[in-house]
Amino acid sequence: MGCLLRFQRAYSSLQFMGCWKAPMLFMGKERFSGEPEQRGNSISIVGVLSGYEERRIRSYRLLLQQRLEKAQERKVALRKIPEQVILSEVRQMVEEMQTLNRKLEETETAIEEYFKPIDKQAEAIMNMQLEGEEKRMREMMKTMHEQALLEKVEAEKMANVDSDQRHNTASSLDNKGGEVR
Repeated sequence: MGCLLRFQRAYSSLQFMGCWKAPMLFMGKERFSGEPEQRGNSISIVGVLSGYEERRIRSYRLLLQQRLEKAQERKVALRKIPEQVILSEVRQMVEEMQTLNRKLEETETAIEEYFKPIDKQAEAIMNMQLEGEEKRMREMMKTMHEQALLEKVEAEKMANVDSDQRHNTASSLDNKGGEVR
């Protein structure tokens, strides 16, 4: 017990002087398990830290914690990088497609503007052709109608001629028959 008392007195005097501000980390009785002469109760003291050592440990612990936080931030950033790359590529592709669509619309408009006079001329030509075809159709219909009328007249004439011939033949037979008798 005397050893413990001496340590406590030294510790308290050091604290009083301001040299040793840190508390004792561990102090207690421990049982050794080893050789028979080492067995028994003995006091084990982990140590007493000075204020300087305590500040160094705290600063080192803080430094380690900061390093760990930075490493975790980098890890998260590295995980986000593929997502960001993919998103930027998608944005770029969308922008390219929009530009291409604009160019296509501009080209389409330019083509339409270029072909407007040609379309008007083609429409005028088609209208003239349609009018010409309609005229031809009317003329053909008129001609066919006239032809049909002529054929009808001819058929009537032929029918009249045939009937006249029959009539004449019949009357001539009557006349010839009268003479022969």
